[in-house]
Amino acid sequence: MQKVSEDDLEQAKKYFEKYLEEKNVIENLRARLDNLLQKDCSDSVRKDIDYIKSNLQNIIDADLEQMKKYNNKLKNITDILRKKTKAEKRNKDEQAVYKLSEIFNDFYEAFSKTKKYPYKIIKFLHLKCCPYCNISYTYTVIDNDNNEFLIRPNLDHYFSKSLYPYLSLTFNNLIPVCSFCNSSLKGSKEFLPVHPYFESLDNFMKFGISISNIHNLYKDEDAFDIEIDANPEAEEHIENFKLQERYQYHKDIVNELLIKKKCYCPEYVENLIKFFNENGIQVNSSYVDLLITGNYTSSENINKRPLAKLNKDIWELISK
Repeated sequence: MQKVSEDDLEQAKKYFEKYLEEKNVIENLRARLDNLLQKDCSDSVRKDIDYIKSNLQNIIDADLEQMKKYNNKLKNITDILRKKTKAEKRNKDEQAVYKLSEIFNDFYEAFSKTKKYPYKIIKFLHLKCCPYCNISYTYTVIDNDNNEFLIRPNLDHYFSKSLYPYLSLTFNNLIPVCSFCNSSLKGSKEFLPVHPYFESLDNFMKFGISISNIHNLYKDEDAFDIEIDANPEAEEHIENFKLQERYQYHKDIVNELLIKKKCYCPEYVENLIKFFNENGIQVNSSYVDLLITGNYTSSENINKRPLAKLNKDIWELISK
């Protein structure tokens, strides 16, 4: 939910470029596209394929705004794929476009199967939890001693590869996310959630609580609901990833925070800081908040632990 740091992005992108160079991806892709250009299709489709071939390096390097530009330029490709015409009924243009999609999918699958590269690229990004929901862990585990690649999150195509196949290998189109967000909820949906490489969802939404029974607030989770106050830019993201519904299952976290805030008065916090400092451990109020709440309470640490965004927002709310 917090924007990925530019240093982490740069390191991951350099390793991705190493893969492209080592596997000679650009040249091999151009060769496949050259073969496709020999097929019989209309001038408009041929022009689009040639445009992709000629701008391949720029497409792979594209940032968010540039990806949008290419999608607008190549709208004809997306329109054909959106029809989902069955193979036996495809005309020559449709056959060419689906072949284009197959070519890019082949190269993406080859990248995914190398294991080493996707695992290490994702690890460089230091995303310990899903940037779409901040509910599930998305850490990457590599056993360096035995050269085994054990666990990694899904790589979501921010712009679906089924509709925008030419972006299948675009670095900024590959987002490490949890399987719930990727497979169960997003799938191949065509929508634009907040992009975690360029924007922080933390700036577009904030958690709060709606109290229905003030007398049972500290005893009963049914006494309140978790609410999300969002800017228009984030509303579609919240709806498509069902954040409002999913976060209701974490009301126990809010209930704990309410009780802790009632128990740990400012004087207690001051004494705790004093105790640590007197014993040679230099801490500040943010660290004490971490100890009390059991999670991070600052924006820069949201990606380090699931539910940190919820913890931060509710703690800020009840600390006013």
